[in-house]
Amino acid sequence: MKRGFTLIEILVVVAILAILIIMGLNSLHNQINKARDADRKGDLQRIQIAFEDYYNDHNCYPPEALFDCNPGTGLKPYLEKIPCDPITKLPYHYVHDPDYTCGKNFRVLTHLDNSADPIATDLSTYCAGCNYGVSSTNVNLFPGASPLPSASPLPSPSASPATLYYACNFSEHLCTFRGTIPPDCAFYWTSVNCNGVNCSQLQYDCPQ
Repeated sequence: MKRGFTLIEILVVVAILAILIIMGLNSLHNQINKARDADRKGDLQRIQIAFEDYYNDHNCYPPEALFDCNPGTGLKPYLEKIPCDPITKLPYHYVHDPDYTCGKNFRVLTHLDNSADPIATDLSTYCAGCNYGVSSTNVNLFPGASPLPSASPLPSPSASPATLYYACNFSEHLCTFRGTIPPDCAFYWTSVNCNGVNCSQLQYDCPQ
């Protein structure tokens, strides 16, 4: 005679399936959060580049009136479309100096959903819930922090070709050798420890 499943066995199977489903949903939710955060990081990096290009032409950063993602055309030709937050569809948080006519520094901030992201930090001094941002090179992103160290200037034509350059590799959190030609990034140094900066901070990242 065939033996059927007992109630206990059925409950155990249902419980295991429920646990697996919950774990799968949590994993999916985390991946969605990470994808949205990657979009936010990419948006802020594009905005930072556009702001610096704008400054090069106008000797000041753009006024708040231009920083609107709907319709988002205020920074043309520096940025084709100012991005909105992928969830709220609102502009990212723009913090600038008191001189709105011709700002000399800026911070653009957002909230990362993945609180375990090693880059996330408390920036609620500037806006509630903000934990990630970018800034102009003449101010530090973090409240109360010391000013950013100055990057090495471009060498003069007479500079020795044997000068060695170093820059941060954010993915490895290390100061890495970049050769005898200055790397194409904002921060690099001629000291083997990158002047002692913390290479785990994204603003120092210099892609290979």
